[in-house]
Amino acid sequence: KGILKMLSFKPIDKTALQLVPADAISYMAINIDLAQTWNDISTLIEQFSDEMPIEQIAKLTELNKKLGFSLKDDFFASMDTNFVIYSRLPLSGGLFPDNIAYVKLNAPEKFKQYIDKITGIIEVQSEEISYNGYTIKCMSKNISPNGNFSRDSITFHINYIIKDNTLFISDNIHAIKRFILQQNNKENTSILDNKKYKELTANIHPNNNIIIYTDIGKILTGFYNSLAPFAFFAENRLKEENIPLELSRLPVGDTILKYLTPSIMCLNNDENGIWYEGYHSSGINITSVPVVAIVAAIAIPNLLSSRKSSNEMVAMA
Repeated sequence: KGILKMLSFKPIDKTALQLVPADAISYMAINIDLAQTWNDISTLIEQFSDEMPIEQIAKLTELNKKLGFSLKDDFFASMDTNFVIYSRLPLSGGLFPDNIAYVKLNAPEKFKQYIDKITGIIEVQSEEISYNGYTIKCMSKNISPNGNFSRDSITFHINYIIKDNTLFISDNIHAIKRFILQQNNKENTSILDNKKYKELTANIHPNNNIIIYTDIGKILTGFYNSLAPFAFFAENRLKEENIPLELSRLPVGDTILKYLTPSIMCLNNDENGIWYEGYHSSGINITSVPVVAIVAAIAIPNLLSSRKSSNEMVAMA
């Protein structure tokens, strides 16, 4: 009951998805009330321990006094409950996508004040950068065993801007900069206007608590197209080993993309429990099938045909 209650999220407000770009390769959306989840977790802990809640409450009370506000009642309340994170390949090219998370702010000015106080207490390095009319807040925190910068240390980066009362955040400042540049792009349409996405989501339940969309083909074919040319350097070596395979018969990325179509997974809950549904553009959910298997399924007949022809030529000789 306790865990089930924690996972009982509210339906996602579909207008929150309007900011996901049409060419996104993936996104995840969830409607979660952080303050209520905090209460649910505290209640769950109390069921298993009598001492831990008292100790944690004391620490939290001390932290709230230092901050001058309540994390649960003030900081969480400054944000909406619909959280979205999406990935998009850079328009200028690249193998690795930009990851942007966003949430509507109920009180933008108060949120900025809360963040400044939180970062001050946990000793986060912070600076502001002006870029194309926007102010990017850049924060970093070094974590290491000895407290100093070393090869064993890890530095976490958080960068964000606030636009139209919405917080946009990423661990990559270049992702934020590219996001800013794309705001003036008239072709920067929403995924809700994407024809293929509309067809994919036509039959899903209208009230979903968690939505995960993936267009795995876009990123995997990007890697494939980048790595495939290097395979031809090995072709002569294969021939020296009497393996007469013609790598020119490998499928192009466009062909592979036809088999790696988008998919969507939705999580819902009601009084009876939690249930899941998933849809795939091809009608078969193959998102977990490695791209290597798909390449092999397409290429093997051609490669074997090439080998057979070679064997026949050797026999004739």
